[in-house]
Amino acid sequence: MQSQNQPLVSVIIPCYNHAQFIQDCIQSVIDQTYANIELIIIDDGSRDQSVEKIKEMLEKCKERFTRFEFKHRSNRGVSATLNEALECCEGEYITFLASDDIYHKDKVLKQTYFLINNSSVKFVISHSYVINDLNEILDLQTQNYNLDLTDEITFEDILTFKTHLPVTGMYSSELIKNKLKGFDPNITAEDYDIYLRISKITKIYVIQENLYYYRSPEALGEDRKRKPMRVDVSESHFNTIQKYKNNKNYSIAMNEWNFRRFIFFSSYKSTKIYALRGMFGSLNKVANLQFFRSLFKLVFIWK
Repeated sequence: MQSQNQPLVSVIIPCYNHAQFIQDCIQSVIDQTYANIELIIIDDGSRDQSVEKIKEMLEKCKERFTRFEFKHRSNRGVSATLNEALECCEGEYITFLASDDIYHKDKVLKQTYFLINNSSVKFVISHSYVINDLNEILDLQTQNYNLDLTDEITFEDILTFKTHLPVTGMYSSELIKNKLKGFDPNITAEDYDIYLRISKITKIYVIQENLYYYRSPEALGEDRKRKPMRVDVSESHFNTIQKYKNNKNYSIAMNEWNFRRFIFFSSYKSTKIYALRGMFGSLNKVANLQFFRSLFKLVFIWK
């Protein structure tokens, strides 16, 4: 289908310190089988060579896309960066791409036509591959990443961490810009927060195909090792949960949040106290095998 018969789709890439991956990321948008795309890239104060790597691809982007915009400035955080991009994008549909991830070539095409053919749908996600730093697909992590992704996902499923939505969504502009008014600038883990807000007002639909390549934080190269979760992300989850203190599942969500911080932070000497507090907040999980694994890490592993 020619671009004049296609609604404009905005692809937004917020970039921060991903010089190693940003060109593959951009190339995956260039290679999309859907024609009518505007690409907006905002570098959020990268301290590596990301800006230089992006500049090397400017001409290709200008040739490929219906509209292209690139800017770089000092660091403001991912939510502020996404909101800035939303203000200037013109697409009828909007989708995001982390600067270390990759799109499947049909990602925009299949999600756009799903929304076109289901006019009442305002938001759709897809399954995703999980890859390492060599772009190799990790089968077990891919299987786990796509667990419980059905069209029956509820607000409570997301709030209590029963279902973890992948970062593969496509939004109608009306939903993300007009109804949701963008992302909460005070939230670091913007996906958890926005997905909860979406599930309060509309159904979440799932395309049962792997249309995205998500780079696992647990499969990093030797020079990029880091914790599988940052403390600020964990605290951001806490801050989002506090918005729903009156929800009947609030205590369950807090229990799960405590258990998660016990699991994720028990191995690291700098976060032992943080993990210990999580343990005391989730003592009802003591029968869970993961509880004992984390307790072992808390006592014996000091990374």
